[in-house]
Amino acid sequence: MTRSEIQLMAGIIVGFPILFIGIWSGVCYLLATVGGWQKLATKYETEKTTVIEQKFTDENGRFGFTNYKFTLTVGFSPAGLYIANNPFFRIGHPPLLIPWTNVKIVPDNGFFMHLRIDDTNVRISKKFLPNIQQYTR
Repeated sequence: MTRSEIQLMAGIIVGFPILFIGIWSGVCYLLATVGGWQKLATKYETEKTTVIEQKFTDENGRFGFTNYKFTLTVGFSPAGLYIANNPFFRIGHPPLLIPWTNVKIVPDNGFFMHLRIDDTNVRISKKFLPNIQQYTR
């Protein structure tokens, strides 16, 4: 191998991970912004260590037009609705703790339960309806 081929190979080995991480971060942040997660985070961001009584991992959901498949953690406590994203997709998605007074259930016949949080549409599994109703009554 010539010196220029070695330099090219080294550049690719060093440059590709940097480029990949940059693109990955940008896409994650863009999805959080488009879906409304970032807007909710300005009011409801919480610590990753927030104590939540009931947590369910690898859940599906939707924020605005952004789908989350098997990446959400959904939790319930008297303090509010907890939603976090998988650490691999967490860029731009800080954990949220939304007070129950700000969670509105919207009637919907679809597969997911439609929640309105401020002006953001959020959809999570209907299996959580009893968990939410105990706090929103």
